[in-house]
Amino acid sequence: MREEWVALVNMSYSGSYNAGTETSRKYCWAEKLGANRSEFYTAETAGHRIEAVFEVSPLDFVKQQVLVHGTDTYTIVRGFPVPDKPDTVQLSCERRDPL
Repeated sequence: MREEWVALVNMSYSGSYNAGTETSRKYCWAEKLGANRSEFYTAETAGHRIEAVFEVSPLDFVKQQVLVHGTDTYTIVRGFPVPDKPDTVQLSCERRDPL
């Protein structure tokens, strides 16, 4: 059940990846999951460290790049629909500097 309040943020980047400008922010409910072993290792081979996975509605996720949950800020590394849950998109997230 989606009980976590998060913000999905669109960014505009010029130069450094962590030095972007926020262009929009959308708040929605999400379910926070731990990263499973295969997700963690697959991302690690690509140079990322997945620290959390969030499930949100596909109506809320429109290719945003950043997710804010409480005081934690994450880069959305990958978003993908869940085959057996048509109303769910899983977002694999890597911790980043606050906005």
